[in-house]
Amino acid sequence: MYRILTGKQRGLVFPVLCNAYVKIDYSDNIPVGADGLKESSDDTIYGIWNHDDSFTIETIVTPYDIQGYVEYDNNIGITKGDKRMLTGISYSNTTTIETYQNGRYLSPNNRNGHKMCLFYSSKVKLYLVNTAPLLVNRPAEYKIQFIVNINGVDVTLNSDTLISSSYGKTINWSSLNADQTASKLFGFNSTGKVLYEAAHNNTPTSNSGTQVVYGSNISSDFFVGQSIFIQDGFTYTEIGKVASLSTTSTTNDTVNLDTSYSGDLTSTLLLTYTRRNPIYVYDSFHIAATYNNLSKKMTLYFNGREITFTHHTQTGNFSFDKEDFFLGANGTDATGKYSATTNEQFMGIFHEFAFLGYETKQFNIETLTPIFDNTLLYFRFEEVDE
Repeated sequence: MYRILTGKQRGLVFPVLCNAYVKIDYSDNIPVGADGLKESSDDTIYGIWNHDDSFTIETIVTPYDIQGYVEYDNNIGITKGDKRMLTGISYSNTTTIETYQNGRYLSPNNRNGHKMCLFYSSKVKLYLVNTAPLLVNRPAEYKIQFIVNINGVDVTLNSDTLISSSYGKTINWSSLNADQTASKLFGFNSTGKVLYEAAHNNTPTSNSGTQVVYGSNISSDFFVGQSIFIQDGFTYTEIGKVASLSTTSTTNDTVNLDTSYSGDLTSTLLLTYTRRNPIYVYDSFHIAATYNNLSKKMTLYFNGREITFTHHTQTGNFSFDKEDFFLGANGTDATGKYSATTNEQFMGIFHEFAFLGYETKQFNIETLTPIFDNTLLYFRFEEVDE
């Protein structure tokens, strides 16, 4: 009889600040030979280790936010806790951040480009890779990377960024008075999300060229790399990005832009993008990578849709080595400083994983339903509160 799963389902969680993985152990599945070596096993190699043809990897996962340089906002509702990396200090001082546990675990300078391992072997690798720059208000964003090795040659296929944060925070209009409501109407979309907000509550007292002078301390509200806009009706024009901040006197702070602006900004409210929201930490995504051993075509799919493809440069057949395979990390098992980078650590939730011994182009993105005659590896990690 089939067992119907109902209730709250929980996947296999790899929290931020962890060194964990699932190991598919070769020795536990293929006995070693009389001399203790895997290569001289008395038994015939079978299962996934015996595979030398086309294949499909598919998984359903929820990535967490590994970036950490975002401000908490009650209107967003996503805290700095279990689903996102902590920071607690100015993003611009990466040396100081590395004195904190999260900075030593995953250096700020390594967060852009950090690989989160979905599947790892010497012949096939599948990753989520963080593409977001190191800035305040920039949660992690992810592309897919697929690597196949034939005859010692790696060919790498990258997607564009597919898992992104979104601009906007929900406004509780009922809690605002008329003046507050007017001040929020800088720009909003049809879903009621603010796209722009004041970079600082006060307005400049003067400006000239690249310098914008305020009559109060504003350094806590601006950051290097921040895009600055002005509003004209429903039009928003970027006048530059913050290049640096400086104090010109005991009472005046200056925002130095990377481009010169000739217009008068006195008493003009400067705007910036509202905080970004990594809403993906509450969602799940179907990711698939296929390889055709005849055409040598490598293809990536995201939520059931073909994203990109390439062809391997080698003419030989694909085959696995006699080795352990890993989900969630590369099996290096490093600890201590920068261990997340060394381990290519995944942080998030695994819901399901399958490795199929054939190429497929049709997927059920809600749950994996592999044809078991052609399934070489399958894990369903969900548990249910019943």
